[in-house]
Amino acid sequence: MYKTKNDFPTFSIIIPTYNRPQMIKRAIKSICNQTFTDFEIIIVNDGSSHDYEHSFCEFKEINLKIITNLSNQGVAEARNIGLIAAQGRYISFIDDDDEFVETFLESTYQKLDSTSEQIGFSWTGVKYLNYCDILDKDFEIKIREFSDSYPTKQKLFEQLFSIGIGFGFTFKSKCIKHSGLFNNNLKVVEDTDIFFRLIIAGFLPAIVPNSQVILHNHHQQRLTNVSMHRVRIKECEWLLLEYRQFLDKYPTIRSQLLWQIKHLKCELEIENKMLYQ
Repeated sequence: MYKTKNDFPTFSIIIPTYNRPQMIKRAIKSICNQTFTDFEIIIVNDGSSHDYEHSFCEFKEINLKIITNLSNQGVAEARNIGLIAAQGRYISFIDDDDEFVETFLESTYQKLDSTSEQIGFSWTGVKYLNYCDILDKDFEIKIREFSDSYPTKQKLFEQLFSIGIGFGFTFKSKCIKHSGLFNNNLKVVEDTDIFFRLIIAGFLPAIVPNSQVILHNHHQQRLTNVSMHRVRIKECEWLLLEYRQFLDKYPTIRSQLLWQIKHLKCELEIENKMLYQ
């Protein structure tokens, strides 16, 4: 087991959660199985009706903090609450329905620890478990991994803006004073927004090799469901306006956002046709 000797944990791992008591147990177990053990877990219970305090009794031996919101504040604000409480040098995020591969923290530490001041954050490849039936029993596996070398910043940024925070996003805690917290007015593109702000502040990403996160594409309520597409379209349009100067410099990133808006609108049209057939 790999552990550093510090007064404060090397990693703070923030998990916002809302009414997923069984799924979050799986996420926590994946953290407990890490080969790198110098971490704290901060769970932000975002107004759930479920009593999480009782659910986490089995994890009493680990450095676990539970913060409870009296009402649902949204994922951006939940992450901000976790950030304010975090004491780690590196801050990682995991959704309550996903898992870390056991080498995630160690690989991320090895990638970030010796980097220059300009490197502010990292992400990693993922393994998708795409569930094929509504009962979430059968699934197909899809793997997405990334090169750690790109010929231009534009090519690197194109990859960055094709992912979300679920790709093992980790940043150095000192970056917060430059990027600011998550925008709690945003419901679904808060991660893309903070990517923009980190890049504009002058930070560059590092890419952790291999697939270090397992993403579960299940059929329960998720922020990527079609029901959230209208909100996502509106917020993507906001990103186009808010970061237009950056996008003038990197037009392929603008094209990615425009493509996403078009794709979301097409999925909405298909959904509407199915409803009225």
